[in-house]
Amino acid sequence: MTDVQKTIFEAAVARKFHERQVAFPLSGFAFSYDFSASLREDAWRLEASEKGVTIEAGGVAGLYAAAGAWMRRSRFDGEGGFQPFVGELALSPENPIHGIYFASHFHNYYEDAPREELEHYLEDLAFQGSNVLMAWYDMHHYESVDQPESQRMIAHLRHLYGYASLVGMKTVFGTLSNEAFASSPEEMRAEWQVQNGYTSRPTGHYHVELCPNKEGGMEEILRERREVMKAFEGTPIDYISIWPYDQGGCTCEKCAPWGANGYLDTFKALSALYAEILPEAKLLCSTWYFDRFVPGEWQAFADRVNQGGFENISYLFGYFANEEPIPDFIRKGDMPGGKKMIAFPEISMHGAHPWGGFGANPMPERMEKNFRRNGSLYAGALPYSEGIYEDINKALMLAFYSGASDSADDVLREYAFFEYCLAPDAAEDFVTLCHLLESTLGRKTAYDAGGFVIDKAPVHLKYTDRRYIIRDPEKIEEAAALACSIDSRMPLSMRKTLRWRIVKLRTEIDLELLKNDMYLSEKQKDYAAELVTLYHGAEAWSSVTPLTEEGLRRVVVQ
Repeated sequence: MTDVQKTIFEAAVARKFHERQVAFPLSGFAFSYDFSASLREDAWRLEASEKGVTIEAGGVAGLYAAAGAWMRRSRFDGEGGFQPFVGELALSPENPIHGIYFASHFHNYYEDAPREELEHYLEDLAFQGSNVLMAWYDMHHYESVDQPESQRMIAHLRHLYGYASLVGMKTVFGTLSNEAFASSPEEMRAEWQVQNGYTSRPTGHYHVELCPNKEGGMEEILRERREVMKAFEGTPIDYISIWPYDQGGCTCEKCAPWGANGYLDTFKALSALYAEILPEAKLLCSTWYFDRFVPGEWQAFADRVNQGGFENISYLFGYFANEEPIPDFIRKGDMPGGKKMIAFPEISMHGAHPWGGFGANPMPERMEKNFRRNGSLYAGALPYSEGIYEDINKALMLAFYSGASDSADDVLREYAFFEYCLAPDAAEDFVTLCHLLESTLGRKTAYDAGGFVIDKAPVHLKYTDRRYIIRDPEKIEEAAALACSIDSRMPLSMRKTLRWRIVKLRTEIDLELLKNDMYLSEKQKDYAAELVTLYHGAEAWSSVTPLTEEGLRRVVVQ
């Protein structure tokens, strides 16, 4: 642990106490920590009494996780009162990767929040047990690395990676197999039509991607990727993820099916490049959306990987959602190449669009159901996150995949005690509230003109002509009343925090929709304005905007 890391850690612990109106260091209380070579980097143990706590960790990641576990089990009243946890705790996570993927695009929270706030958020995730940060440099809308907007994003991501490393996290550099700049040569571009066995077009295709089998295509993929990696030179990168679809892929005769042909050819070429540039970085081979656009892709991918030549894959990287079938050979434990898989749970986009536009979206039942059904398939997880509005879901995922807990309700209680300083009765009500918010999350967008849309509306459409129809509205009033009750029992220091306001606003937004036959009202503008402030979302694209007039009219250009 460097002196810089020590300073950051101790300041982060002090900040969590100060947020709860408690001075730190505590008078007459010993807070000590040390490291042990006998423990894995993310493992830890602690002994705590009324007079002090002693932490022993394998590394910086374990130190943050231990301090977070101790603080969450202690009791704060939010008004200066503090009762330390007394006892012994220990955790040695079985899964090597338990982190979060920051989808830093669309002018969402991860792209536009102030640097210090993002640093604090990384610290908070480390306290929750996150030992990995993944991010991605989206290049499709830049002409080149040198474009000023590109340079700003590169500097931003370099800082995120650097700070994550300081708080003990490993880093994953996300890449797409055949992604390209907007200036990619048209004659080399990938195809996306329904052809060569494909039953639907690959989604998320921006039509600037490159085909590795067209003349000069593979060379151009490698040239652009080398240029990108050079821009990140000196950035701590522990893993590189190579992605097949969304965006990405090519349906041409030589590439199809992409997952077993064009993708794996490109994976080999890229892995050779990365071995040259970053020889210590490990590779994640994604299987995202296999069998979605072309049948038999999973089996064809497995057959080819099993033939050999892909020993440099450290982990597969994919996810089987609750509704998604799992290939029989995977269910039986026969992973392609004998590799383990890292999960990519979706915690942001399910049920409601714009993502985060209505406030918090807790999904305890969905998250726990999938973990209990499929968790044994994975060696860890990097949930897909579009913003801070799903902070509760992050707490659930980090607890599940670090091995800290397999009970959603237990995680929610602990969250309520620490993040809101609630008493036990109010904490139980918060658990109930999260389940109510999950049951009322699903909604669809409708317009008077008829039909349902995903993310675009007629330019002339009035704000109050927009409807967001909640599919199961029966419990909206109960949720709103319960949130008001919790709010009245919450210490003043916690009522205005971001983590509570996104929950409270969700209940207010939903109740206002219910009162107005699911149409937006003038009152919704005030709620949306507060979410914009919390998200730093003044420029957020329509897919991640709160329900402001300006945001909803900000059509995403693809």
